[in-house]
Amino acid sequence: MTAGHEYLVSFQPEQKQNVFGFQFTLDLKNAELVDIFAGNQRLTNANIARHENNRYTVSWNDATPIKASEAIAIRVASKTSGMLSDLFEVNSAITKAEIYTGETPTAGKLSLRFAGTNSSDQFTLYQNEPNPFKDQTVIAFELPEAGDATLSIHDVNGREIYRLTGKYAKGYNEVRLSRNEVKMSGVMIYKLESGSYTATKKMIGLE
Repeated sequence: MTAGHEYLVSFQPEQKQNVFGFQFTLDLKNAELVDIFAGNQRLTNANIARHENNRYTVSWNDATPIKASEAIAIRVASKTSGMLSDLFEVNSAITKAEIYTGETPTAGKLSLRFAGTNSSDQFTLYQNEPNPFKDQTVIAFELPEAGDATLSIHDVNGREIYRLTGKYAKGYNEVRLSRNEVKMSGVMIYKLESGSYTATKKMIGLE
């Protein structure tokens, strides 16, 4: 992307089903939100609420579904030049990220992945969802090749409080953690290591 330009970005669910609704928290970095569309329907202030730090909560549903190929489109004005994938983050920080699909609408987890970036050939650690979390949370990551990976969690002083090592497939993987496994509350650092790759992110546990 180039600074000062607007971009319309379309998102479709990986499972090709009609969409009856969705909700999520949207964080934008170095960009301004212009519009959000559900199919051809432009969302209004009844669907979108702006919060501090360029964060938005979004919610839409309808008895008449939109096609998977027309699911969600977001128009943004970029303030910086760089990769589009660096501007967006969809999470459950305020509104839980869910999508409702199927003949009998069923709620499913909603997370954001970018096509056309060879994501299956990259090492990527995603933000845990939900975050903050109380009962359980999911940490997702992508590996450029199948192999061993170690997920560790540390307090802010660097003390390790959890470690999990396993064999994982190439591409997208998830680890689900409960409060029985991660009993600490407050800010924690989680780290993923696989071969020569490493990445870290922060998460918050609630009492």
